[in-house]
Parts: sequence; C-alpha cells; structure tokens
Amino acid sequence: MIELLQLFNIAQEHFKTIYLQRELTRFSQLTIYCGIPAVLAAVLIAVLYGDIGGATITVMCLSYVASFLATLVFVPLILLAAYILRTATLTRRTAATGPILPQRDPDDGPFEVSFNDEK
Repeated sequence: MIELLQLFNIAQEHFKTIYLQRELTRFSQLTIYCGIPAVLAAVLIAVLYGDIGGATITVMCLSYVASFLATLVFVPLILLAAYILRTATLTRRTAATGPILPQRDPDDGPFEVSFNDEK
C-alpha cells in the first residue's frame, strides 16, 4: 500500500509540473497578444492628448475612447496578477513543486543514488 501511495505522489508531482509548464507557456503567449495592443493604446492616448490645442477627437467621444484605451493599457498587468495568483495558490496548496521526485523530510538527509552492478 505504501508503494502505491508513493507512486501516486510521483504521478501527482509529474502532472503538477506539466500543468505549471503549460500555464506559464500560455501566460507568455497572452502577454505578447495583450502587450502589443497595450503599448499601442498608450501611444494613442499620448497622441490624443499630445496636441497643444487640446484633444484631437470630439469632446463627446473623448471620455469613451480614453476609458477604452486606459483599460487596454492595464490588461497585461491584470493578466500578470491573475497568473501569479493561480500559480502561487497551486504551489502553496500542494506538497512540493519541482522535478518528478516526491518531497522528503529534511531529517531524512539527501537522496542516495546507487548503481547495482549485478547482472
């Protein structure tokens, strides 16, 4: 029974590692997809308000356009916070993160690696 539980622990660590790798890969992709429009929105805000004579669009549309562009600017920051909270929650609630090895007590000492030459 103990051997089966150890195998379950190894499988759990393996799936957790795969999940974290996939989530961080997806986060990288979403950062690029949201980051470029956010930079363009920030530049567009500067262009809208950069004219000496005032805004370059009508006052009626200015609040809507500025609100939309400001929202676009903050999307990558919200995305970063969401992914950090997800991965932090996962690593906090599980026993250990790392390679496909179960966690050991610190009192047990380091892992012992040996090679059996018997044939």
